[in-house]
Amino acid sequence: MTPDISITIPFYNSEKYLDRCIKHIKDQDFINFEVLLIDDGSTDGSPKICSEAVSSDPRFHYFRKENGGVSSARNLGISVAKGKYLAFVDSDDYIQPEYCQVLFEMAEKQNIEILNFGHSYFKNKTEVFRKPAFRNNEFVDRQQLLSVLKEGSANKFLYFCWARIYLASFIKGKFIRFNEKSHLGSDTLFNLEAFLSATRIYSIDTPLYHYIYNDTSLTQRRYKENLLGKYETQFHARMAIQKQFQDALGPDFDRDIARNYVHNALFMLLYNLVSFDGDRLKELETMRSSTIYDFSFQHYSSSPDISMMMRLKIFLFRNRYYRLLLLVCRS
Repeated sequence: MTPDISITIPFYNSEKYLDRCIKHIKDQDFINFEVLLIDDGSTDGSPKICSEAVSSDPRFHYFRKENGGVSSARNLGISVAKGKYLAFVDSDDYIQPEYCQVLFEMAEKQNIEILNFGHSYFKNKTEVFRKPAFRNNEFVDRQQLLSVLKEGSANKFLYFCWARIYLASFIKGKFIRFNEKSHLGSDTLFNLEAFLSATRIYSIDTPLYHYIYNDTSLTQRRYKENLLGKYETQFHARMAIQKQFQDALGPDFDRDIARNYVHNALFMLLYNLVSFDGDRLKELETMRSSTIYDFSFQHYSSSPDISMMMRLKIFLFRNRYYRLLLLVCRS
């Protein structure tokens, strides 16, 4: 029997969380799904956990590949998936028991290409429920989509591929894939192309996914090598995607991209710089001279919801007052 949903779980050294993730999938009320366990070259006990899952449940399938990043792991999942719909679950997160049942029934009823749904966000033992950026139980028309995209840096709706399911024939037919050259923000690039290509997008508020921060995730590590280079790769890939779609061009979108790289990327870069052992003044000039900020400061406009400290750091960086900026960042 062809599975209704293919759930791809990419992972690397995830033995601490993988068992919980698998257990919640096995507890589904729904039956007709497959799980694609994509091992991105783990060196811990993760393969053993997968072996036990595969041997006890024929719906689970294990694939091992050389370490190449989460994008290549997800792309392998897309290529081997047999289900009508594609879903993605991160190994340190987990899903509700009704996840498959609710999503499949709604996807079939509405004949969707993309179905958005709610999720909960865990950090420091506090749970917050988040709804999609779109209206509940409605199709998303082009005008609403572009309106949300214009505020993408604030609403973050492009950030996660696990916050929706996709019609497999749509994704495969349009050859939409995760950018394997981009090791930062690949979900954003994938979702941007998918949403701009889709004509049948639907949203429900039901919180079906539990997203959990952990200390070993990329965003939680103290120092990141070549972070600027990763942002530049993402930036150029994002600009290339948007140029494919004429209605996604214009000052509103340029302004949103600029805000993303000034409000979000810049502060990650500055945070990263604090623990940099080399010449920080030279590194700041490298950052300021990047194509990212040559573009961003041409289109950037501030927003009222940022703090005075953020405004100060942006001003100092933009005007190359690096010594003052380093003093402010250390305080």
